[in-house]
Amino acid sequence: MDADPILCAQDFPEKGFKVSKVKIEGEKAKVTYTARQEGWDPPIKAELVLMKGTWLIAHIGSLGPPPGDLGGL
Repeated sequence: MDADPILCAQDFPEKGFKVSKVKIEGEKAKVTYTARQEGWDPPIKAELVLMKGTWLIAHIGSLGPPPGDLGGL
């Protein structure tokens, strides 16, 4: 079974993602990514930190259901 360890998902949009929202506060940023094609919800949210002039990912959400959501089980 192949999976993307960053997105915590086996499937991902063939056309990839685009940044749809950015909020920068000092040396921290919150970024929202949305799929470039229909049928991929919810958006993915990531937190970045600025270190030595470079933005690095500190945390990234997943494509899976929110914690506690059993998907109708």
